[in-house]
Amino acid sequence: MHPNLAPNLHTPECNKLIEALQNCHKDNPFGKFVGQCNDLDREVNKCLKKERQENQQRNYQQAQERIKRVQERMKNIKDED
Repeated sequence: MHPNLAPNLHTPECNKLIEALQNCHKDNPFGKFVGQCNDLDREVNKCLKKERQENQQRNYQQAQERIKRVQERMKNIKDED
């Protein structure tokens, strides 16, 4: 299973692969059950995994920056007391 494959959620690179996979499924209604589209499916999975890891890294960095700002504010509040 894939996550939501809406085009606005993914990079142009992944969108091309997703579209190719969907076309493969459409063009091969029975072939998709015997592995005719498996190569495209693997490529889509790799692209989505890369996307997810990049998002996780970006979110982690943003969280670290937020934590740092909060700690600085807390320090300033303690210093004022």
